[in-house]
Amino acid sequence: MIGYWRAEGDSTSEYPDPRDWVDTEWDEDERHATWFYFAAGTLFRTYMGYSPCRISGIDNGAVEYTGGDADGRRKT
Repeated sequence: MIGYWRAEGDSTSEYPDPRDWVDTEWDEDERHATWFYFAAGTLFRTYMGYSPCRISGIDNGAVEYTGGDADGRRKT
C-alpha cells in the first residue's frame, strides 16, 4: 500500500516521514505519469471520513486504490 506515513512529531513510528520523499526537481511529465498510474488503479477500500495530507493538512479523500489483487498486493 502507498500512503501510510508517520504522523508529525512521532519519531517512534515505523512509517516514513513524507517530507523525506519530496523532490522539488521531479520531472513534470514523470509526475503526471505517476499520478495517472495511481488514478487508474482498482478501488480497494473506502472509508467514512477523509484523511488529512501529512504535509499541507488538506483532506486527501476517503478511498484506497490498488494495482494488484484484492488484498492490495501488486500482481507480478
